Amino acid sequence: MKKSSMSQIQSKEKEPTHHPMSHENSNSSSGTNIPVTLIRSRHDHVKGNKPSVREIKIESYDINECAEAFIKRFKQQLRIQRLESIENYEKMLARGL
Repeated sequence: MKKSSMSQIQSKEKEPTHHPMSHENSNSSSGTNIPVTLIRSRHDHVKGNKPSVREIKIESYDINECAEAFIKRFKQQLRIQRLESIENYEKMLARGL
């Protein structure tokens, strides 16, 4: 496959992406505070340092939207890998190996 056709497919599929959990996506200010243990180093327990506990606010989001975005990105990555594999195979054949 030629480079131009691969770049056409890549550019055609590129869309502005956003993370489903980003704040700009959220229409409401409702969220949930969840306590999270922050460990600065994996050796903190050896040194006697206690990990700090902070509460972070996680915005609510649509799990289906998140899953669909993940699946779309995954399929796009598979498609690109397949095209690169075909391109590498054709280059190998052109070298006569």
